[in-house]
Amino acid sequence: GTIGSSHCMKCGQAYRTADIMAKLDQEPDPHCHKPMPYQGNMPCNGIIKTDVVYFGQALPEGAMEKSMRLASQADQFWVIGSTLEVYPAASLVPVAAQAGVPITIMNMGSTQYDSLATRLIHEPIEEALPKLVDKTIAGQG
Repeated sequence: GTIGSSHCMKCGQAYRTADIMAKLDQEPDPHCHKPMPYQGNMPCNGIIKTDVVYFGQALPEGAMEKSMRLASQADQFWVIGSTLEVYPAASLVPVAAQAGVPITIMNMGSTQYDSLATRLIHEPIEEALPKLVDKTIAGQG
């Protein structure tokens, strides 16, 4: 999922999350404004939700297959702030490892897949992530 986009849980209308956030002062409880022709063009009024997948919620159709393909083809695979306890997402680490993709695990504690990591970072994310990004962009990561 992504926090960058949202959708109406009733009619499926897509929204940019930034647009929803920009209007929170005027509309603190965002609802869908899509006109419904079969209801006299009245607004849908469904609840708008970010496209983040919440615990216990089903992944979108084909998401794991696509993720597995991309994980095995990546230049690097970064795990940031995850305990790697939640499946099926946690299963992407062994997929990347089997494909020979270098793995970075950035987490304050240990995970079950630390032995597959090329690099372990046990520092606060707000400090370590910018450093890792800078090193990677500079070609040193």
